Amino acid sequence: MVRNHLLSNRKAFAELRMPFSSCNYWTSQENRLNATAQRTDEVTNIPNGDDMVTPLVPSDNEGISLIIQGTGDAVNRPREGDHVAQLVHVEQDVTLPFFVTLEELYHGIQKPVVVMVRRFNQTTGSYLPSIKVVTIHVRPRWRSGTRIIVEDEGAELGEGRHQNLVFVLQERPHQRFRREGNNLRITVNLTLNEALKGFRKEIKTLDGRSLWIQNTNPIDSYNQEHRIRHEGMVDFQNGVRGDLIIFYEIDYPALKGTN
Repeated sequence: MVRNHLLSNRKAFAELRMPFSSCNYWTSQENRLNATAQRTDEVTNIPNGDDMVTPLVPSDNEGISLIIQGTGDAVNRPREGDHVAQLVHVEQDVTLPFFVTLEELYHGIQKPVVVMVRRFNQTTGSYLPSIKVVTIHVRPRWRSGTRIIVEDEGAELGEGRHQNLVFVLQERPHQRFRREGNNLRITVNLTLNEALKGFRKEIKTLDGRSLWIQNTNPIDSYNQEHRIRHEGMVDFQNGVRGDLIIFYEIDYPALKGTN
């Protein structure tokens, strides 16, 4: 039986449940529950790895599930500094991180993830590690902390019971933008001459458009900001787009000599 639930708090944090067989999802007004879900702020990262599928060595602990890597550009590949994800309890859901870029959260994306789970082998009469591929559908407007629950596809617990796999979206740092709720913040560097006499700057948006910022008035404050309405991320609940906040950083020339 397909069970889809949407739990949201004021920050549009969402939790979806979906069957592994299709990994499809939908939401409706009837599916929205008046409940509060806690945001997952601390999730163990996945390890460094090659582009090839390389199974991790399973632990002796019963019920362990490990996330490993797939191949190609579409997979959820780890980066330098990530480490092994091993959140284990035989009677609980297994929580794993799912890394996404800001562009992927903006547009939505579909990614396969390879996980290792424990399955009972009828031939040997013992539990052996088994590799599964789970396709995660990231919907536009989701944010870091969104939990995607794939039911009954984790480690086998016995008596026909299985763990759930819980994937928690984690946003990778962006080179230019920083997300603040539904707003996007960007820093624009100015020379002292541009700050005093005016400037014209191009900002590339997440959807590939060019925003031209032109100012003929002097920027007389080091922390002066400029807000462009409705050029941020779209709110998950009401569809309203946030703002783009531009912070101007002035490059003051170094003083030569001494007084």
